[in-house]
Amino acid sequence: MSNIIAVSLEKGGVGKTTTALNLGTGLRQVGENVLLVDLDQQSHLSRWLTFEPDGKPTISELIYQEVSRIRSNNYNDFIRHNDKEDVDYIPANKMLGGIYAILGADGESNTVLSRVFQNDFFAKYDYILFDCP
Repeated sequence: MSNIIAVSLEKGGVGKTTTALNLGTGLRQVGENVLLVDLDQQSHLSRWLTFEPDGKPTISELIYQEVSRIRSNNYNDFIRHNDKEDVDYIPANKMLGGIYAILGADGESNTVLSRVFQNDFFAKYDYILFDCP
């Protein structure tokens, strides 16, 4: 089972993204297998990791699939890799801003992320770090 860390604080501009990125790359440098997840609609983490829209699904689609109970057959579709930092990541996009309406359709909306990331596919990561809004 992966260690899950959420970098979260209500105030903006306090270094959440920088902390998530530096922690993730530091863990990777000591040999840990790391997945970074961008949960901020401003997508700063995704941009730092040089994400360019590529037509593949992002965290928004992953959340939507979980809420609608349409499970992905291939979680690899969501994962990108940044060669420079040698980390995997799931990017965010502007669609994440509307995710609250989608989450409202789930009777257990407070467990959506834990349901997604408890999937056996993600067990290959030693650490999953969430960059929160």
